[in-house]
Amino acid sequence: MTENEKMNICLKPKMLRTDLFLIDLNRPDEINTPTPAVLVDMNEMTLIGIGLISDFDVIVDQIKQILPLDCLKYIIVSSIETHLTKVMNALALEGATPTIVTDEKAVRLFDYDAYGWSIQLVNKTNYQLVLKSGRVLSFIRTPFVITPDAFAIYDPYGKTLFANYLFETTEKRSKSFEQNEYIRYIMSFYQNYVPSTDFVKPIINQIIKLDFEICITQSGFRFDQETVRYFCKELLAFEFYNSNFYVAKIVDNQLVINYEAICSQVFQKLKTIFGYEAMAEVCQTPEYTVNPETLEITSSIVNGPKLWHKIFEIIYLQKGLSWIAVLEPLVKKLIDIYNLPMPLIYQSTIVETKQKIEELDTEKAVLQEKVAKLESHLLATMEKMIKDPLTHNYNEMFLYKHLQEQIDRLDLSQQLLVDYYLIYIQIDNILKINSKYSVRTGDETIRNLGYLLEQVKNPDDVLIKRNGPGFILFIENLDDRNTSEFAQKIQNAVKDSEAFIETISVSIAIVSMAEFANLKDGNQIREQMLSTGETRIKAASLEVGSIIDKTSKIKKGKTGRLLIADNEEINLKLLTSLFFNENYEVITAKDGIEAQRIAESMPFDAIIVERTISKLDGMQLKQNLNQMPINGKALYILLTYNKNPDIVIRANQIGINLVLQKPVIFEEITGFIDRSLKTGGR
Repeated sequence: MTENEKMNICLKPKMLRTDLFLIDLNRPDEINTPTPAVLVDMNEMTLIGIGLISDFDVIVDQIKQILPLDCLKYIIVSSIETHLTKVMNALALEGATPTIVTDEKAVRLFDYDAYGWSIQLVNKTNYQLVLKSGRVLSFIRTPFVITPDAFAIYDPYGKTLFANYLFETTEKRSKSFEQNEYIRYIMSFYQNYVPSTDFVKPIINQIIKLDFEICITQSGFRFDQETVRYFCKELLAFEFYNSNFYVAKIVDNQLVINYEAICSQVFQKLKTIFGYEAMAEVCQTPEYTVNPETLEITSSIVNGPKLWHKIFEIIYLQKGLSWIAVLEPLVKKLIDIYNLPMPLIYQSTIVETKQKIEELDTEKAVLQEKVAKLESHLLATMEKMIKDPLTHNYNEMFLYKHLQEQIDRLDLSQQLLVDYYLIYIQIDNILKINSKYSVRTGDETIRNLGYLLEQVKNPDDVLIKRNGPGFILFIENLDDRNTSEFAQKIQNAVKDSEAFIETISVSIAIVSMAEFANLKDGNQIREQMLSTGETRIKAASLEVGSIIDKTSKIKKGKTGRLLIADNEEINLKLLTSLFFNENYEVITAKDGIEAQRIAESMPFDAIIVERTISKLDGMQLKQNLNQMPINGKALYILLTYNKNPDIVIRANQIGINLVLQKPVIFEEITGFIDRSLKTGGR
């Protein structure tokens, strides 16, 4: 027997708790080795991970030290393991026949069913495993970290997270790292093994919300919750798109940057936002050559920091300031992560402008000054269109377009990996301040609220100035923030602030895209989010300091939900605004097919439709609804520019309740709806 074999026999499992053990492989100087854990529940054991086949004897020996081997009830295989067959056959020879808990992809790939083993698929059990005592292990899908079938395991009872490869590195386990050093190795690991940041962020958003005391990686590294939260926040701010090239590596204790790989990430970001065709122009330049499929820079005249500066110069010259502005958040993150220089295009050009003016003759200098004034005027005009003049925050026109752009980036046919939130914030006592002091003081109050919200929100949150006395926060994923707690935090910050002439309070309404996950049309989701947000903030403002979200019951002066469908956007907005002011919940559609799809999903008290609406006219829509139980008897009002006896007769035949000549008299239509609802409605 070798000395190594003798040492292995003497090894004992590390007891982390009375019910949790970690196999001791005694390899401090090796690259991270898969290290299984053993969870004990009553008189049964669950093996988490299977380790290497070369370590089988050591693992089995240490399991036997905990409980007899026939107590091994489950083996959780949380990523593809090519030697699982050998492990199971070896266990059978030892007298153990545990159930394999794994993902369906692994079973199909290796045809484990053919061996006659007991197999439990995590996707068939709602991603949970119920142990003998009733203790529940939850499985969190982590696709492509690092295999397609991968998942992490969360034990809420034991407050333990078995993270699999989530916080792994390829560094030797004997080395001790500081947090900020270790996270860089995690990032390097991700860049080498994970396709892109798009696969990472949805997982991290789940992990950061969990309550646990210990996190164990697949190689046995252990972290507390505070450390994991630090890793999560850094990974959420991390942008990468995998390629064949390294982005950063440590050589002789120095961080070496691959600028070509980082520039390729910039191209990937532009492709994500604008599409390949739009961004292809910035890849077609004599300064560098870009692979059209991978967007990797294969050759360039300049390299290092010069290349980094050059690509932004080319983007600016070919696409203008708007593209540079869109890239700014990514640029700041890359600068922070890799300590890169700020691209010159983002820096002040005043000195450069002065030098050029000195070199030009008088005529050219005057011409340049005129051009500069024209550009300044154009930029100012553009800013006025999308920014509020009082607070200089983005306005609702910007939100309308920005929200649509973000939703359009998503594949609505698949399960959504992100969630967008709109948090409406309205000052309760602004009219009192205007009356007691002055409108100027009221404006100052609104500005101060904007400054305060800038301090409370996260850097990536977008603050929008509403048309009224309030703001909207656009948030992409709340990360570790609970919606109601975050809303309360805003209210407390406002209440405790000394920035206002007197204490103010705010009412808050919350709406999320996930509430409309059943809708598959981006325009429809946007309209529903904005409409619902307006409805909720109006309801919230009726009671000082209230918070309203999807769980709140809204009290209305008039109970009614309306569906309005019209081709003409101005008519749609006008009717929406008028009915909204009457406390109706209003949902809109821009064509007949969209209106029918909405009407199939929820009941309405009244449906108002333009007769000649596109795709499915108002008459045909009513006939289709007559066949449906949900809105077949809802009040149906037909709007037309050409009201005549033939239209009225046909309308009567198919059950239309009212035909109105456009432009409509609002008092006529609302009076009819009010009377009908009071007498029993539909």
